[in-house]
Amino acid sequence: MKTNTKNITQKYIQIYKEQARTKGFRTDKYLKKYRKEAIDLLEKINLPDDSKEEYQYTPIYKFFEDDFLYQSPQQNTLFADDNFFKCNVLQLDAYVILIVDGSFVSNKNKYPKGVHIENMSTAFEKNAAYWEKYYNQQAAKLKDGTFALNTAFAEEGIF
Repeated sequence: MKTNTKNITQKYIQIYKEQARTKGFRTDKYLKKYRKEAIDLLEKINLPDDSKEEYQYTPIYKFFEDDFLYQSPQQNTLFADDNFFKCNVLQLDAYVILIVDGSFVSNKNKYPKGVHIENMSTAFEKNAAYWEKYYNQQAAKLKDGTFALNTAFAEEGIF
């Protein structure tokens, strides 16, 4: 049985357009181009249905049938993570990476040489060329409606 996801797709496109028209997205400075490409792709291909082999036995459309509200994440808040994670295992080589509402909460951890962890917006502001070299590369190649939807609504994340 083929499930038509066009109406569900249109619902999310309308939510996106309303958000863009009324409030905008906090991170439009660096994601606007990707959002536009993603929403254009989503309008062409729709969310996946069970006619695609990858989704044949997974009724993913059921996830999108519910009504979700889009809410732009808040700016980072200070978080005292000094006592967030304590481990008494001797010589444990571990690091705390704390994410609150999709945003990396910077901490005092010193990561191994060559490992840089920061919010996408911070990474973009520090080195836009490097950020653009890697952001959305796989999702752009896959041409999948779920990736397009995620890219259209992305606000923050770890880079």
